[in-house]
Amino acid sequence: MKSNSKYLIEIIFLIGVICFLIFGIIISPESWRYKSGIRIETIAMTEDGTYFIASGYSSGQNSKVFFFSNDSSDPIWIFNTTEDINSVDISSNGNYAVAGGDDNLYLFSKESQTPLWIYNLNSSVNSVSISSDGQYIIA
Repeated sequence: MKSNSKYLIEIIFLIGVICFLIFGIIISPESWRYKSGIRIETIAMTEDGTYFIASGYSSGQNSKVFFFSNDSSDPIWIFNTTEDINSVDISSNGNYAVAGGDDNLYLFSKESQTPLWIYNLNSSVNSVSISSDGQYIIA
């Protein structure tokens, strides 16, 4: 949960469902819901709650990374990969996102599901973090 002076923003994920909720003084109804068709495992949001990234998998299916804007239940993009994605993070302004998988580290821009680059680590990435300006990544 992320809070600021105006809103308490909460993104919840259930098995196969991503919900974006905004709470003010009075709890508002759900803003939107997206049925991913897979189990969502990891999620990250920009500082102001404008963009977020989520990833997950389903048994026997490829992993997926979803990039959303809070104003639409349709993903901006979806990236499919054969490896499990273990961790995601997003820069403060939402221009860059990073995902760590079983062997690779992926860097994305908000404009495309095609990674800007893929770095093979030959090791599982269990946690990733990207700096607020998107210039530094730690995994």
